[in-house]
Amino acid sequence: KADLRREAIGLTEVFAQQAITASDTGVLPRIARQLELATGDRLFYVGVPPVPGQSVGLERLPQSTVDWRSGRTITFEFTPPGANKTYLAVARPLKLAKKGPAFGDLIVAKPKTELNQRLIPLLQRLAIASLGGIIVAGLLGWYLSRRITRPVLALSRATDEIARGSYDVDLPRVRGGGEIGHLADRLREMAARLSDAEQQERNFLMTVSHELR
Repeated sequence: KADLRREAIGLTEVFAQQAITASDTGVLPRIARQLELATGDRLFYVGVPPVPGQSVGLERLPQSTVDWRSGRTITFEFTPPGANKTYLAVARPLKLAKKGPAFGDLIVAKPKTELNQRLIPLLQRLAIASLGGIIVAGLLGWYLSRRITRPVLALSRATDEIARGSYDVDLPRVRGGGEIGHLADRLREMAARLSDAEQQERNFLMTVSHELR
C-alpha cells in the first residue's frame, strides 16, 4: 500500500505536468502507455478531462468507482468492468495547479494475485529468519544457562563438602563478578576460616592433652 501511494503521488505529478504542456491530443495516451510499461501498474481515471476536448489517454472508470470530488488520496479494492481480477488501488486527485481544483482521480492499481506472489516468498524468508532466530536464541540461552548454573552447581557441591567437615574444597573462580562471584568469594573465605578454626581447635586439644599427661 505504501509503495502504491508513493507511485500514485509520482505518477499524478508526471501526468499533471504532461497535461499542462501537451501540445496535441496524442501526447497523453502515449505518456499513459509509457508509464504503465515503466511501472507495471494499471492506470485508470475517474472524473472529467483536465483539458477540454483532450483525452487523458487512460481507461475511464464509472463515476461511482470512487468519490473523486473529495480531493483525498484513497486506498481501496475494486474489479474493473469486464475484468475478473481484483485490484488493490490508490486514487490520487489530479490537479493542474497545487491549489487548484481536482478534475478527477488518477488510479494506480496492482492485481492482488501479483501482491500475493510477492507475499509468499516474503513469508518464506520470514519463516526461515524466524527459525534461525529461534535456533540462535536457543543456543544462546543454553550457553548462558550453563554459564550461570555451572558455578552454582560447583558451589552447591562445595557446601556439601564443607557440611561434611572437608574444608579443603576447590571453589570456582567466577568471571565477571556479580552475585555468584561474590557468593563464591565469601564461601571461600568461610571455608578458610573454618579450616583455621579447626586447626586451632586441634592444636588446643593436643596442648591440653599434653599438659594433662
